[in-house]
Amino acid sequence: MWAQLAEWRAIHACAPGDPRFTLSRVWPVGRPRTIESTMDIIRRLVCRHESLRTRYVADAGPQPDQVVAAEVEVPLAIERFLDPPTREAIDAAVRLVHESPFDISRDVPLRLRFLVHDDAVVHVVVAASHIAVDDWSFEVLRREFYALLDGTVDLPEPLQPADRVAFERSPRGRSVHERTLDYWSGSLGVADEALLRPQPGLAAHTVDCVAIDSVALARAAYAIAQRENVTPSIVVLAATSLLLGVATDSRHCFMRMIYATRHRRGTDTLVAAFNQEAPYFVPLTATTFAGFVHAAGTAALSGFLRSECDCDELGHRVEETLRVRGIPPGGYCFYNDVRFMPGRADDATLAAPAGPARAALAETVTHILPSYVLADAMFFLGVLQLGKVATLTLSKDRRFLPQVSAKRFLLAVEALLVRACEADLPLTDVAALLVDVRSATAVGGEFER
Repeated sequence: MWAQLAEWRAIHACAPGDPRFTLSRVWPVGRPRTIESTMDIIRRLVCRHESLRTRYVADAGPQPDQVVAAEVEVPLAIERFLDPPTREAIDAAVRLVHESPFDISRDVPLRLRFLVHDDAVVHVVVAASHIAVDDWSFEVLRREFYALLDGTVDLPEPLQPADRVAFERSPRGRSVHERTLDYWSGSLGVADEALLRPQPGLAAHTVDCVAIDSVALARAAYAIAQRENVTPSIVVLAATSLLLGVATDSRHCFMRMIYATRHRRGTDTLVAAFNQEAPYFVPLTATTFAGFVHAAGTAALSGFLRSECDCDELGHRVEETLRVRGIPPGGYCFYNDVRFMPGRADDATLAAPAGPARAALAETVTHILPSYVLADAMFFLGVLQLGKVATLTLSKDRRFLPQVSAKRFLLAVEALLVRACEADLPLTDVAALLVDVRSATAVGGEFER
């Protein structure tokens, strides 16, 4: 699969044992179940989905071989409790299954920890390699786990990676692939150089990693979403890309967005890594933030519909397009909303956080994260949560936009949205906001908390 190959490339481009390539979940067991009966359900899930029985073995070829076993034994640890496990005990169990990296060439890409009280399994803690699952896949597995727990006998046959590969190799799949490459070429051919030129010598010590937890940002994003009839995620995307474009004096904003490419029939049942990149390209021609929000929504949808292609051929096309422009490859801005939203996209009227945004500014917390290098990324913003609280992370090469730290950039996103939710903001005011961000020094002020 194109998406699995892209994930394999990403895993091997990062440091060994990078924890971002392990996903974990906790499934409470609502009724008493024995260890063996619970394990039987897990075995049925593994039997249903080939990705959970697949190893990726690299030999002398340019791509790994996928080896699908008929049967596997999923590693299981059992932890017994005299009293029902506390939240702290559950969190500790998650850390235990999550902390050891998967060797995807040898290991079963799944491991378990059963939390047992009175000889009954009360929680199933699951960890899986990101090449075997994504967030959507975990939801598929969760639903099937509970269906089997409730006694469901017949579940619909899921799509397997081999089914998807058949589409990718078909004439229709190749046509989709070529259209996607052409869309990348067109976007890269005119995107501003400031958002494409890499900083040489990228290393962990040059990377600034920060997270923000903000009630104010969440309230503002939902308020603007309701007013403009878009989703809160589009509002945050618009604020991020607008600040990037203005900060680099660009005529357009260009980012590499990561999408869950599940818009084709049957892909909602596929358990596998199924995330691919697409260009997000939007001109900075709107006169107000509201106008830019709508342009951002159109650009995001255009990218989503052009996100399916072979990642190796995409890499060659990107390098060739940039070579013609005299730009070396390897310097990109990424955006990844990792939240899983079952059934539909987040809705501007769904669980909107109450209260004025500005009143919540004092509650904002920022904290430093361990620095890590993301291949080819000089800017990588992730949206982890967007409900009553917004949680965003930013990994940024300090030499890219050196006048704005990662922390201040995230605070600028918050400030832009707070101001824009109170009244539509002329785009000419965004440059002044950035000046305020760069010059802010007082702890406890609008941009330093």
